[in-house]
Amino acid sequence: MITIPKGFKTDYGSVSVFKNTIGAMDIKSAPYILHDWLYGSHLVSRAKADAILMEALEEVGESWLRRQAIYYAVRIFGGKAWKKPAKTIQANLALLGKR
Repeated sequence: MITIPKGFKTDYGSVSVFKNTIGAMDIKSAPYILHDWLYGSHLVSRAKADAILMEALEEVGESWLRRQAIYYAVRIFGGKAWKKPAKTIQANLALLGKR
């Protein structure tokens, strides 16, 4: 189980980018918030965060095709988001009471 602390700020997985590139989506926000938390905290590797996103998308009923499109989008374009400044990661971890 992964706990996302109160006060964590998310962009819901850059959803507007996905809407504009692969069409309108019936978005269930939990997988995107979880993925943003994992990217913003570095509690797991980037590859693991992306794999968890895929699993979470399946759990909320996203189609195989949509999961694949989202997965490859985060693998190709997610590098910049992963490379957050250490200050941002520390601030996110502080929300858990970790320093």
